[in-house]
Amino acid sequence: MPGPTTPFYQLAQLQNLLADLREQATQKGLDQAFAMELFSLESNVKDALASRSAELGDLARHQARELQAAIRAAPDKSDGFLLR
Repeated sequence: MPGPTTPFYQLAQLQNLLADLREQATQKGLDQAFAMELFSLESNVKDALASRSAELGDLARHQARELQAAIRAAPDKSDGFLLR
């Protein structure tokens, strides 16, 4: 018997969160610096969407929160510290 499934609205939130994180990274000029992390998150989101597994959805949400914190904490690419 399969485990609990992720509600549709949470799957939609995952897709939107992925798009928002891509946009945040692009706005800061860090899309290439976070390319691997964004790719990994995209893969996990696709797996969660395909399986509707609550466990995979939770994993993707946790990964997205960590990535969001890292992007927020990273300085802009135009910041003087990165140019030195």
